[in-house]
Amino acid sequence: MESEKMIESFMKYESKNIPKKLLEWISKEEIEKNIKKKLDEYFKTLEENTGAQDFMDKINHPGTVLEDYKYHLLSLDGNKKLISSIRFRPENDLLRPFIEIYTKNFDMADLSGEEVKTIIQKYKIFSPEFIRFYENEKADKNSNFEIDYIIYAGHINSLKKMHKPSKYDDVEIKKIDTMDFYENYSNEFDMFNNEKPEQDWFVYKESRETLHDLLTDKNLYYLKIEDKFAGVVGIRKVREKYFEGYMVIEEILYKDFRGQGYGKAVQRKMIDQIRANDNEFIFGFIHPKNKASFKTAGGNGRFETVFSYLLKIKQ
Repeated sequence: MESEKMIESFMKYESKNIPKKLLEWISKEEIEKNIKKKLDEYFKTLEENTGAQDFMDKINHPGTVLEDYKYHLLSLDGNKKLISSIRFRPENDLLRPFIEIYTKNFDMADLSGEEVKTIIQKYKIFSPEFIRFYENEKADKNSNFEIDYIIYAGHINSLKKMHKPSKYDDVEIKKIDTMDFYENYSNEFDMFNNEKPEQDWFVYKESRETLHDLLTDKNLYYLKIEDKFAGVVGIRKVREKYFEGYMVIEEILYKDFRGQGYGKAVQRKMIDQIRANDNEFIFGFIHPKNKASFKTAGGNGRFETVFSYLLKIKQ
């Protein structure tokens, strides 16, 4: 009964903040069903500690115990509540821990300094760098929040009806069935980050394990241009808070093919591979400084939905 009341509290806040653009494709009722399913997932994770042991085995941070890797329901002043956990960026990088807030029933701007300290205290053993949370509107420029990613989404079946971009027929896309490509992929990423070290915070290679999972799910593809291996794209079937569909996990064009107008064609080829129902979206997390990804996503009809923000923690 208590958990039902808490879910209702989160539900009320999340329903009030549905991104308006989504309502052009799916009804508020459908979105609210999705919110409820996602909240149920969060509470199931809280109760069953799903994945905590595996996460601990991967990280094995000195001095930690299983409890430190679980999802936590935190209660603050004035009936404010949130669900959070510790995370790392890039994946499992002990040098960059942060606190992830998955859902809440209040505006972050209403948090007091003492409440922020309460959140940090729960994860102090990791010395997190920041708190990450999600909003559906851009924060005031004078706030203490720094924009992290913008979730760009598009209604899949609507995107498929758009005019195909130039060079569409020059790109071949096929499913990957072996991990033999990974060393080459890793080298390409290392070269990219060496050329643009300022982007390694938000553009980084995926682990072999992550890409193998996509391969197993038959959602990993290689690109061929001019009969040459030209890059890798990968997606994952997921449920987000407001919609379900496919998240772009990886999308890299190799150096010899960048800057030649292939980006939009590659993404559209990937979209055309998806067999989606009429309530599904494709989306990805794009950093504000990643101008190329903004251009590609917008050129394929995707739009801003949710913004992730960082609240930096003073050490």
